[in-house]
Amino acid sequence: MRKTLLLAGVACLFAAQAQAADYFFQPYVGLDYVHSWTDVVTEEIDDGTEIKENKDNLNAGAISLGAKFHPNFAVEAFYQQSDKAKKNLGDFVYVDDVSGDAYDVNLKTEVKYKAFGMDLLGSIPVYDKLEVLGSLGAGYYKVNYKVIAKSGGIVGTDSDSDNKWGIRIGAGLQYNFNEHISARMMLRNTNTRIEGYKNITDITAGIRYYF
Repeated sequence: MRKTLLLAGVACLFAAQAQAADYFFQPYVGLDYVHSWTDVVTEEIDDGTEIKENKDNLNAGAISLGAKFHPNFAVEAFYQQSDKAKKNLGDFVYVDDVSGDAYDVNLKTEVKYKAFGMDLLGSIPVYDKLEVLGSLGAGYYKVNYKVIAKSGGIVGTDSDSDNKWGIRIGAGLQYNFNEHISARMMLRNTNTRIEGYKNITDITAGIRYYF
């Protein structure tokens, strides 16, 4: 009887160890520098003149909280915020439809964004401590846009903002220095569906600390 109970106890111990071996959870935090650029934008001013802008280039920072639930898979939440990108569109002649008067106008723009969301990441080891990463997720982006018009000593501004969810797709590399610290680079594209900023592309470089 005692032998039977002993064998049952050992069997239960092995079963518990097997379940523990199957369980995988490793939380981590991350910091990234982000360089973002947008689509080329075409704006139309009041007199119907179309202005084709260059891409907006923005610098941003991102923080993330993630967890690996499998040696090759993780989920990651992020918050990202850019600086203010300023751009001079040049000088234009504006003709008042009522008076017929013509004015020399200089136009400038300012744009910035904030974003948060979540990504699912997959990793494949390729060489020693190096991994290839792929990501798929969703982000909520808010873009603030301002136009500054100056004619003589008169300055006028017009501001607008838009916010939408977008699908994020990315690929990159991660180098694991040890079990706690990693360096990561990613290239991502987000389809925000925001007017004038339908696509935002990011290059990120940062670190991850695994607990």
